[in-house]
Amino acid sequence: MLGFGNSLIDVLAIKNVITQSETTALRGYLSMMPVARTKYYTKKDEEKLRYLITVKPYEEYTWDDVRTLREIADHMIREFRETGREELLDYAYLHMDCRRTPNSRNNRTK
Repeated sequence: MLGFGNSLIDVLAIKNVITQSETTALRGYLSMMPVARTKYYTKKDEEKLRYLITVKPYEEYTWDDVRTLREIADHMIREFRETGREELLDYAYLHMDCRRTPNSRNNRTK
């Protein structure tokens, strides 16, 4: 998620692993979002996502916010499957940590 990405960037900057201009560029990249175009990933999803990752502080996220992010990621994945827009799939997996395995409920240790 964005909060983790920003934290990682902060650590790298504090340790002088990356320069200030690289820090700015990485933060800009983290905040980029795919544009909504069709029926699954909608303008409403884009607006909710923009609010959650650019306005609302990560520390104030509620479980409803997390569910909303997950729903938006699911919409992006559906959109990718129908249209082939790879940037949606990349965004969903890299920025929203939507890794899912088949039968994930059945993979728990008993």
